[in-house]
Formats: sequence, structure tokens, C-alpha cells
Amino acid sequence: MYAVIRTGGKQYRVETGEQLEVERIGAADGTDVELKPVLIVAGDTVLSTPSQLEGAVVRARVIAATRGPKIDGFIYKPKSNNRRRYGHRQSLSLLEITDIGGGKVPRSTKSAATDPAEPAQTAATAAKTVAKTVAKSAAPAKSAPAKKATGVRKGPATKAAPAKKAAPAKPAAKKATKSTKPTKPTKPTKEG
Repeated sequence: MYAVIRTGGKQYRVETGEQLEVERIGAADGTDVELKPVLIVAGDTVLSTPSQLEGAVVRARVIAATRGPKIDGFIYKPKSNNRRRYGHRQSLSLLEITDIGGGKVPRSTKSAATDPAEPAQTAATAAKTVAKTVAKSAAPAKSAPAKKATGVRKGPATKAAPAKKAAPAKPAAKKATKSTKPTKPTKPTKEG
């Protein structure tokens, strides 16, 4: 039997007797703790819905408080003489899983002997479903409407592009008037 629990923002798959390191819980060494929420309990049957997991609980014993490995960090920003070093060690708790239990077993896995009224109800519903299937098979089958057989196959409809609008008329350019200034004489070219 195993369970999936969530603690410290992480999910763990645990079994009875297993030891695991989780983020610091804050309980003293040797105390028993209950880990919630339980996400899945799997054994003979799998309990996974919230209604089935209502009473599910995983019990563990805190063995020790430890610390994780040291992480060295370095921040560097070029051209600004900005350099920073830092370190970090995560605080952890070492747990031993002692018990996985609780939860509600789904009704479909209960034996028929536990509820005598249930077999009579299931027999009645089974008879109704059999009657419905017999009635459906006796009814005439619906056929699909026949398609028109045409020799010409039409292509996909194309939409004509909208006609372009004419650009607005620009005002006529002013005619250049001859200036009264004399133009520069051109240099004579040598022909020869």
C-alpha cells in the first residue's frame, strides 16, 4: 500500500516504514505528525476522489532535524563593479512513515452481502436496460437520406475580391512661370 502526500510544496510517494527528507515541519524530534493533504491512497483499491479521501491520513514520526547541502550563489553585473556572493542551506526534517490509513472505500467494491436491498435494485435496473435494448432492436432502423448523384462536381465557392475604390483626386499642380532673370550663358564647346 502506498500514498501520495503533499508537504512543503512538493509531492511524495510514500510507503509504510519508508524514511524521507521533507522541508522543515517544525515538530520536535520523536513526535508523531499527520501529513495532509493526502492525494492518492492505493492498495487493493485506489482512492483518489475528494469524497473517498476525506478521512485518509498518513502518520509519520519525526526522526531528526537536518540541513540540506550548501548552495553557493554569485551575482555579477558587468561594467558596474557589481558582484555579490551568497549561500543557502535548506532546513529539513527526516520522517519515518508509520501508518497509511483512512479513506472511504467506493461503493462499487463493497460486497453484496453488506447491503441486502442493493441486489434487488440492481436486478430491477438490469431488467429495465434489457427491455430498452430489446425495444430498440425491434424498432425499424433509420436510414440516411439518399444523396443526389450528379455528374458535375462543383469546386469550392470563391468569393470575388471587392472592387478597389478610386483614390481621391489631387488638386492640379501649379504651372511653372518663366522667370524674368536671364539664364547663365553656356560655355562654348571645342569642336575639333
